[in-house]
Amino acid sequence: MNHLPRARLTPLLVVLAIAAMSGCAPEGGGQASGSSSASPNATTTPVTTATLQVAREGITLLGSDGSTLQTLSYATDPVDAIAALTNRLGAAPATESFAANACSYAQKTASWGHGFSLTYVTDDPGGAAKTFTVRSDAATISGNVSVETAQGFSVGDPVKALIAKTPNAVTQGEDDPSAFGIRVFFDLDSDQNGVGVDSDPKTLLISIIFAPANVNQDC
Repeated sequence: MNHLPRARLTPLLVVLAIAAMSGCAPEGGGQASGSSSASPNATTTPVTTATLQVAREGITLLGSDGSTLQTLSYATDPVDAIAALTNRLGAAPATESFAANACSYAQKTASWGHGFSLTYVTDDPGGAAKTFTVRSDAATISGNVSVETAQGFSVGDPVKALIAKTPNAVTQGEDDPSAFGIRVFFDLDSDQNGVGVDSDPKTLLISIIFAPANVNQDC
């Protein structure tokens, strides 16, 4: 039996066959249409704690981008609040214990410098140990975190500017501020609970911010 001879493919035919099967390559050796090179990853600036805001119902930590990082009500367990603040501020506080006296039960204070401190009861009279109060004696704390009221006032600001900006504030000592300075209660609820500040009697600049505070407190 005779076999048909196999056709021989010349090199030119081989090239043409491959081109027909795979399609033409782009001219100039460039990339195929529609493809794109990967762009480098954009760098982002990490958000840090920038402001600790003191208000009637609690404290709020604001980020360097203005966002709310965390809010802690004064009814938060103090141990949990201290842990959260330590994490957000990046530093552990100094602590100090105080014995009971005529105005208060036995207490413990956690302080991040003079700018911010948190105090709570340690002998648990009727559940009081599960709440805390705060105080600021300076405009900033470690890490350059500012401490201010919800109205934007800090220690060192004029107390009369605060009074002017909070028309419903209750003031004490305004008639004779040279004796003890002026005490102001503001951001008050129906039970007269809110935020308080004291001012220096000579300069009338805010010297202390404290909360929660009650207008009728007698100690």
